[in-house]
Amino acid sequence: MTEGQQTISNKRIRAASIPPRVSLPEDLVNHVLLLLPARTLARFRCVCRSWNAHITSRGFQESHHALASSVALPLKFAFLPMAARGPCIKHFPGCRGCPRLVGTKPCRGVVLVERRCGGKFSVCNLSTGGVLHLPLPPRANFIDDVFHSAGIGFDASTGEYKVVNLRVNCTDKARCNVLTLSDDSTGDWRPLAAAAAADQFLPDCHVFVDKDVDPVFADGSLHWMFKTDGTRYDEPHGILSFSLADESFRRAPQPFFSTADLALLDYESADPQRSRVGFTSSGDSVIMPAGRALTELNGSLCIVRDVRRRNDVEGLFEIWKLQDYEAGSWSMDFIISLAGDIAEQLTKPWLVLPICYLGGSRRKIVLVTSARKVHVYDADTNDVHTVAASLTDDMVRKAEEPSEFVRFLLYQKSLVQLDGMEYDDREIQFVQMM
Repeated sequence: MTEGQQTISNKRIRAASIPPRVSLPEDLVNHVLLLLPARTLARFRCVCRSWNAHITSRGFQESHHALASSVALPLKFAFLPMAARGPCIKHFPGCRGCPRLVGTKPCRGVVLVERRCGGKFSVCNLSTGGVLHLPLPPRANFIDDVFHSAGIGFDASTGEYKVVNLRVNCTDKARCNVLTLSDDSTGDWRPLAAAAAADQFLPDCHVFVDKDVDPVFADGSLHWMFKTDGTRYDEPHGILSFSLADESFRRAPQPFFSTADLALLDYESADPQRSRVGFTSSGDSVIMPAGRALTELNGSLCIVRDVRRRNDVEGLFEIWKLQDYEAGSWSMDFIISLAGDIAEQLTKPWLVLPICYLGGSRRKIVLVTSARKVHVYDADTNDVHTVAASLTDDMVRKAEEPSEFVRFLLYQKSLVQLDGMEYDDREIQFVQMM
């Protein structure tokens, strides 16, 4: 065999030893990628340009979100501990609630975190650990503004997130500012058009937004509770909603019990909760029911009827769903009678918030409480089971301290990457359902 023939033979042997290149069908690759965690997909963007383009495409991210949004067992929860003991800033020496979650469910994988004493907000992606610190809203001070409230929502028409901040000052003048977030730009706070703010937000009377109830995103809008009189609790109450698509306000009445469940103030009570004390039109001192809340269940806006602490009625916890904005019609969606063994678990916490149903029959519901626990209530057996709890070293010292904020929220995978995000998930803990 000549030298040339030997070279050709060696090349054929080496070629035969190399396994043939296998190319998987694109639909199979797409299916596998959809099942991967967000952190893994973030790394896979570096594999090649085509994968980066595919993973960051709106179609893929919509499919990934839809798959991640399905409620399946085992559930996973994120937990946000309090900051270490001590004041956050010198003006608030008693502040121990920072940072706090705004709401109990992520908005398409991201959540709004507030440091209330400083008026600061951050947007966090629980999957990737991305944190975007937002600029201070306009006129963020402690003299001019009586209170402020902010929520985050998603504008499906543009694919952008929006943070909406409401502020009310001592003269009951309300201001609304919006901050638009996207994957390639982060704008500045901007006020609504003067006509929209004047004609829609305060059209014919003052609107006193309830600062103790977090806004909730549902049906393309952010929703706040409000009352039409700052001190008279038997005056009409309602829901103020802000559409993220056209940035307009509308109002709907709350259910009948918003003014019917008021309790006369007992001055001899050990815990009268004077911060919730108001008056009726006839001058009686009354207490607004504790634990009132808005929530989103199966895409619909719901309100919690909470009379757990009433002495004149049996403990009761109901969930009502808004059927129609224009008609202001509500229907009861779920009820829990707080009797027997479950009374202790669900009566002691200041807040009990429903976050999702389990199963198609909607006979089980997941409840998160300000006692740093998550429960599942079974309507068929009238039992409540603790499925998640957190007691870190810091939380053990504070376990007996009253809390008005929840620390758990439902975890949801997300590929969202907002411009300017830093990566730091040291404050967030993850707890899987027991």
